[in-house]
Amino acid sequence: MSLKEKKITSLIICFLLLLLLPIVFSKPTRNLDGTGTARALTVQQIRNKHGTREVILDNGIIRVSFSSPQGLITGIKYNGVDNVLSPHQRARGYWDITWQGGLDRIEGTKFKIITQNQEQVEISFSRTWESGSRSRSHHHIPLTVDKRYIIRKNTSGIYAYGIFERLPEWPEFDMGQVRIVFKLDQDKFHYMAVADEIQREMPTDGDRDIHRGHAKALGYKEAVQLTHPHNPMFKNQVDDKYQYSCEIKDNKVHGWISTKSHVGFWIISPSGEYRSGGPVKQELTSHTGPTAIASFISGHYLGTDMDVHYGEAWKKVLGPVFIYLNSGDDLLLELNHDLIYTIGASNYSQDWFYAHVTRNNGGSTYKPTTWQIVFHLPYVNMRGSYTLQLALASAARANLQVRFNNQYTTGYIGRDNAIARHGIHGIYRLYSINVPGRLLRTGTNTIYLRQAKASGPFEGLMYDYIRLEEPSRD
Repeated sequence: MSLKEKKITSLIICFLLLLLLPIVFSKPTRNLDGTGTARALTVQQIRNKHGTREVILDNGIIRVSFSSPQGLITGIKYNGVDNVLSPHQRARGYWDITWQGGLDRIEGTKFKIITQNQEQVEISFSRTWESGSRSRSHHHIPLTVDKRYIIRKNTSGIYAYGIFERLPEWPEFDMGQVRIVFKLDQDKFHYMAVADEIQREMPTDGDRDIHRGHAKALGYKEAVQLTHPHNPMFKNQVDDKYQYSCEIKDNKVHGWISTKSHVGFWIISPSGEYRSGGPVKQELTSHTGPTAIASFISGHYLGTDMDVHYGEAWKKVLGPVFIYLNSGDDLLLELNHDLIYTIGASNYSQDWFYAHVTRNNGGSTYKPTTWQIVFHLPYVNMRGSYTLQLALASAARANLQVRFNNQYTTGYIGRDNAIARHGIHGIYRLYSINVPGRLLRTGTNTIYLRQAKASGPFEGLMYDYIRLEEPSRD
């Protein structure tokens, strides 16, 4: 197999892996206002109110706006939110490269529609390096760059990848970093999730401002101590973007949650093979800003740049990654009331909620929730012992209390965080709870399930099955 064929094969495999993601994350579709169904795919080329050109991709669920022909992502509309990106920065969704010539935002000079059909639209923003232009040579890295974006029907996200090519006669250069960066609206996104053990409410970018006395500079510029943050809970904490680094092999999904707008913003990577450094190299992910990054090449944790020598020609595909948005109605997992499920009358597909979580009291406070399972026993063996088999598919910093007329507690369990990460299971746990017959009665009985740990929105558990076993009547 030729080198070209290998590259094409590798790219196809990456795409097949990534295109499966909408199936994994599929939910009933919503339109841009949060209701209804998706519309047909459209791509528009317009001039906005400022007179500049824009390209807009829209599938009825998500609408993404680009500057044209530069290819900067200027807006993402989803679920009634006009733009999840920062309204205060021009550079809010962009590619960039760090090289010896400085920082190159690799803004395109040509726009093209690659594919447009009923299933998907793919667009291109490209730039070819011009060796005869000194001014461009000074600011632009000597590469041909083709930034690609794909939007598919019934999918609340957009795919991004880049094609980079260097010709043999072009100048030598050192390339230290290639990435995609998103700056989110800081008024909306305050909760960040990088891994099960790395997720939290985050300070704001303003909290890091050492010039206004909000923070104190530490040993190197990325690290500051928050001395006067907007939220007292962050006082005297250290904030440093490298606290949230992740090894490439574990860097599958990270992002931000807006509890205010009920929207999640996630960067999903199906593979790390297009990243430099191997599976145990660490890379930046999300950090205070709110900022979310898809990093492809970097000198972080290596200490050396990727050297490209004169006479070396290459062509490389970086990505794809999937920029995925979901509804806070799915993410926050809140019921309007504590669940009551009656055996024989309730319908599990409509009346049972898959995750037992806390309830928001308003603001940033939460309270425990108690579920009830009501059932009828025509006969009770008063001398025997019943067994409640309680299987948990997931637990995240939870404390489950089970009560008939007495109480059983699991204690503090779980850090798998499958609830916040949209999972259907985490670490499996099985509890066999002894229930003396004297605690039951002939007729109507109730099992009370109380999730007692309630300091945040993502503490809870998922049930696999709940079964009450009767003792032998022999």
